[in-house]
Order: sequence, then C-alpha cells, then structure tokens
Amino acid sequence: MKVRRCMQMENSSKENCLPMRDLTEGADDGCSALELSQRYDQIYNQFEGNEDRCPVSTGNLPRARRRVRQVLRGLGLTTNLRGARVLDIGSGLGVTAEAFRELGAMVTGIDLSAVAVSLAKARFREIDFRCLGFPSGLHEDHRFDLIWATDLPVVGLGAYDTQRMQRELLGPCLRLLNSEGHLVIGWHTDFSGQEAHGWLNWSLSTIRESRNAWRASPALIPQARFFWLSTFICHVCRVLQHSAPIYFRIRASDWR
Repeated sequence: MKVRRCMQMENSSKENCLPMRDLTEGADDGCSALELSQRYDQIYNQFEGNEDRCPVSTGNLPRARRRVRQVLRGLGLTTNLRGARVLDIGSGLGVTAEAFRELGAMVTGIDLSAVAVSLAKARFREIDFRCLGFPSGLHEDHRFDLIWATDLPVVGLGAYDTQRMQRELLGPCLRLLNSEGHLVIGWHTDFSGQEAHGWLNWSLSTIRESRNAWRASPALIPQARFFWLSTFICHVCRVLQHSAPIYFRIRASDWR
C-alpha cells in the first residue's frame, strides 16, 4: 500500500469527534453531561435529513463498514462476530453499530444525544440504542465481548489526563468486558500535541504514554493494516501536519 494513499485521511469519517467551536467552549471548566448532550442535540437537529453532512457522527454506512473491518483486522481481531456482544459508546447516528450488527454481533449503542438516538432507532431497528452517558445505566452484569470507544470527549477534550481516562473510561470498560473481551479506543490526531478548538491532538510521546498506561497494542492507522507501517506513517503525518485516525486494542485478560 502506498504511503500517500494511507495519508489521505478523510476528516468526515470521525465517528464522534466534535470539530465545531461552540461544542468546546468552556471545555477547560468541564461540561456537564446535560450541557454536552444539549450541544450534541443542537447539531443533530441541524442535520436531520442530511445526515451524511453531519460533522459529529458519520452517517455513511459503507464507510463505517469499511472502517470497522479495517480496524478489526489490523488489531488482530476477528470479523466473525456472530453471537458476540458489542457496546458502541457514543453511537451517534448508528452506522458503526449497524456495521457490527451486519458482522453478526448483538449490539448496544449508547449516546448522550436523545436526537441522535431517535434518528438511529428509526434507521436501524434491530439494534438496542439507549440515550445515556457512559457508564451510567450499564450495570456490571452487562458483559460485552467488544467495546468500541472512538473520538469521545474524555479522550481528547481539554488537557490530556491519563488518570482521568483510566477512571472515567478504561476502568468502567474493563468492568463491563468479559474475561477475554477487547476494548478498542480510537482518536484523530495530527501528532502535534497542540489543541485545536479545545480538542487535543495527541503527540507521539502522548501515544507512547497511553500505550504504557493502558497496556495497549501499538497505535494502528486503519488504512495501513500493519503496526510497523502505522508507526512509520505516524511520523510522516507529524512532519507533514496531516491528521489521521489511530486505534488501540486493550485486552481484558491483560488486566485480570
């Protein structure tokens, strides 16, 4: 695969990233779940009927199918998910959840936005979509084989905080995973370490720190498919100031 092709990262593919300034105003002070859900609702209302142009969640099902398969294969996970229980955190318009369902999974999608949940339910009726914030509403007797957590505010809104991420994301996810389950965390970055509209672009050193703290796989750029090629492309993207999606796999068994 040519490096140039791998670097053609479409910003519109961000599952749940919020590129709009009004969503990150006051980020340093900390947005409440209610405030964040209301901001999401405003965006989804603006793009109802024109979901493919929505900036906070992709509405393109073929793109979601391709991304899910790329990530699963690149992280060494099976694409045969028949009977597997999958949790999609920040499910948005529901296309990523649908991509998992098509692979045979039993999917639960959760999102803070009641508007997004309503739109997702209307389009994908075979998926259990719920309007709630993670992890509230999910009890520890709910066990999943795979948790998909991509472009979430806790990952990149404001300053990078390893302890906060372990407390608010990693810890709760591990408690909800089966003993052989996997957590996939994804984020978009230009590797600069700089903030843009309140969102942090992870630096290469931040990525290394995260890997060590999470006991995670190397960072994967989905189009690259191989960790060694992903590492090379991360360095190239940093030099050329290109943004790219990166994904990590965390195995529950490594924390038992």
